[in-house]
Amino acid sequence: MRVICGRVKLTAPSLQFQGMPDLLANVPSTINITFGAAPHDGYSHTFGFFAQDDWRVNSKLTLNIGARYDFYSNTVVSPLDPKNPAQFNNLDGLLDNQFHFGPWRDPNNPYESDGWVNIGPRFGFAYNPDGAGKTVIRGGYGILFSPHTQGNIQQAVATKTVPFRTFLSKAEAAANNQVFPVYNDDARKVVEALSVKSGITNLFAAFDPHLQNPYSMNIYFGIQRALSPNWMLESAFVATRGVKFPMERVFNAVDRLTGLRPNPNLGEGYYEDNTQNTVYTSWQTSLRKRYSRNLTGGFH
Repeated sequence: MRVICGRVKLTAPSLQFQGMPDLLANVPSTINITFGAAPHDGYSHTFGFFAQDDWRVNSKLTLNIGARYDFYSNTVVSPLDPKNPAQFNNLDGLLDNQFHFGPWRDPNNPYESDGWVNIGPRFGFAYNPDGAGKTVIRGGYGILFSPHTQGNIQQAVATKTVPFRTFLSKAEAAANNQVFPVYNDDARKVVEALSVKSGITNLFAAFDPHLQNPYSMNIYFGIQRALSPNWMLESAFVATRGVKFPMERVFNAVDRLTGLRPNPNLGEGYYEDNTQNTVYTSWQTSLRKRYSRNLTGGFH
């Protein structure tokens, strides 16, 4: 599958004030400006294949075994108008807790693709202990990979001087005479000047350059019992664990005490890596009735 996505977002700047005195004096504490990105297409491609089969071990036991491989390329951006540039900007990794990053990465290789690692095995079985078909014990385990969230990816598309979104602190707003009302065109000149003249690196979204695809581990173990020709009881343990899910954290936010940023040569934004994990466990029970006189029912 070839995935094509784009995002255009332009909003009026929003201002925050620390209390009524600053509001009356028109001294904003934060100015949030969304420039969006020039019209563009984001391209990525995926492919996957799997092999899976059933083995009837004997009259009571059947096994199902297989594996799936998925490849997800990174996203490359192409502007719709060459005179109005847009590209996928990313820095080469977070270096320390003072928010120093590596240099700009190649826009055509903003993060590394997973390559061969997305191999998901799956295994299942069905066992009929009484041999009469009235009781079945079933179990299964499988790993499923998924693509990156394109909504997060698109936040890194902009130019190197004007990011998708930027935040001006109280000190930065005062130094550049930014007070209510603030307009995008005026704010753009300020942000461009900070990037070009002051050498400040401005980007809204940075990604771990070794960003990997998230996956889920799915588990089922249960028993099914025919209570009568029309009634069936099922009870099972069902669980899902998510691994390497995307996590976004704010980088280089203003220190509440000093009003300054840890890294004065960097703007503020979101850093995304694979540190989010999820766990879901449950015990699920169902009582079902087969069709009888055009009626079916179930209690879960």
